Amino acid sequence: LFSRYSRSDREKAQEALERVGMLKYARKSYTLLSGGERQLVLIARALAQGASLFIMDEPVSGLDYGNQLRLLEQIDALASQGYTFLKSTHYPDHAMMVSTRVIMLRDGTVRADGTPKEVVTPESIAELYDVRVSMHDHPSGMRLCVPEPFGGVRA
Repeated sequence: LFSRYSRSDREKAQEALERVGMLKYARKSYTLLSGGERQLVLIARALAQGASLFIMDEPVSGLDYGNQLRLLEQIDALASQGYTFLKSTHYPDHAMMVSTRVIMLRDGTVRADGTPKEVVTPESIAELYDVRVSMHDHPSGMRLCVPEPFGGVRA
């Protein structure tokens, strides 16, 4: 409890920070980091401790658009290396971007369970959020959820 970190501990921490692209901030105080940087540091800390499963409750909440995408990119990269992420989100696009399985819940009941393409549909979004959307396939292979216009088309 009161011992110093070993050389091995410091090396693991450095390796984990490097893995998530945060090594350049190793000497910066945690309280001075942005929300996205903090999320990446927390992932690095878990990696350094040997975690292979990450449970994240709305990990992009409060992050600006750029940090949302950087965090999702890291989650996707780590998942492709065999790490498991269980996360909640209210963003259908995020679920489709970095998930291999989606479980939709409403009022504590499972409404849908399967691959993102099977589960995230205009019908399921309408049932879950009471809004109308359309789904579009991007040339990159990504599937996008686009809300219907609000009462009229805007320029």
